[in-house]
Amino acid sequence: MSLPPMLSPTLPPWTDCVQVEFPKMLSPTLPAVFEFGGSKKTAQKTGLSHEMKDKSFPVTLKVSKKALSRLDSKSDVSKATEDDAREGSRESKTNGRTENRKEKEEPSSSARSSASSARIPAARDLDKSTTPTKAKSKAVSPTRDEETKQQFKLLRKKMRTWLDLARAKKHMSDAKFTSEEFALASAAAMDSLLCYIIAFNYEERADILTGRVPQDKSWGSLVNFVNRVNFLLEAAKQPHLIGCCYLMRAMIHVRVGLVLGTQAKALARGGEGNDEVPPAETLALSLCRTQEGYTADFRRASRSLPLSQISQHFPQSYGRRSRTAVPVVHGGGYRPWSDEYALPLHVYSSLQEAAALGWNMTDEWIRTEGVKYEWACRALA
Repeated sequence: MSLPPMLSPTLPPWTDCVQVEFPKMLSPTLPAVFEFGGSKKTAQKTGLSHEMKDKSFPVTLKVSKKALSRLDSKSDVSKATEDDAREGSRESKTNGRTENRKEKEEPSSSARSSASSARIPAARDLDKSTTPTKAKSKAVSPTRDEETKQQFKLLRKKMRTWLDLARAKKHMSDAKFTSEEFALASAAAMDSLLCYIIAFNYEERADILTGRVPQDKSWGSLVNFVNRVNFLLEAAKQPHLIGCCYLMRAMIHVRVGLVLGTQAKALARGGEGNDEVPPAETLALSLCRTQEGYTADFRRASRSLPLSQISQHFPQSYGRRSRTAVPVVHGGGYRPWSDEYALPLHVYSSLQEAAALGWNMTDEWIRTEGVKYEWACRALA
């Protein structure tokens, strides 16, 4: 028997294909409260057995295999759709929350990006050649070559200034010697010697700055000039200052030896054919003469100006000596009126110390003698 759908409003729609056997006492208008069950044969045919709350009306369902396959597929599809709908609703809820969070977070990230874009211009808008920092660096700090040229010009300018002072003092010394003012002639000669030493030191620094090999010609010219100063000091009867000049000439020989050693190294590195470097034979002879020269001058100075004579006749100069045995050297220009010196001077001392000792001893002598003299090297301090 097949029931139309309108006669049983409580049955599910899938009972369209189900054949139901009702007991005779039941009316089709009564509510369908029944139990899937019955005999074992019907249970095996239908494959369904459910227990309802009210078991007073046993009902047996007979369903064909085709209907069962249709029911199974429909139930699977309905379950799958329900599960998908539930998962979709959950995902929509969670996605809604996450989307809300993203929407809340997106303005802050956009604000950050806008702020960073306001602070930092885009890379395409920057021109490497016209950036402000590089423009300022070009305007403020010159290149290394320009700095080297400026330093070279400055050193050469200082050299020429000191050379002019040295020549002026030399002429003054000659004039005072002619007028038989031997004290002033000796002081001017010592002043001229110190100005030459300062000037040649600037010349050597300028050569080293530009990578040129330093020359010994300028320093070698001072060896003969010291003989002129000693001649004037003999006329002024100042043997202790003559001993000081021996020390200064010994240190000039040492300085010449250092320059010759630099030339020998340049020659060993392949400097043959370079006009600035003399041949090997000439270098060897010059080094031998330099060694003989400072050895003889140190011997003369030790005889005429021992340390006890300095402390006795030049107490102020002796008191200004440095207490360290290490040679006192600085990288700037020579300042004999303020440079330090360690006593006694030896082969490991510096020409800078010898120049400072010569200035202090000569200045102390002329002040003791009451001679009025203005130092050229002190005037530029």
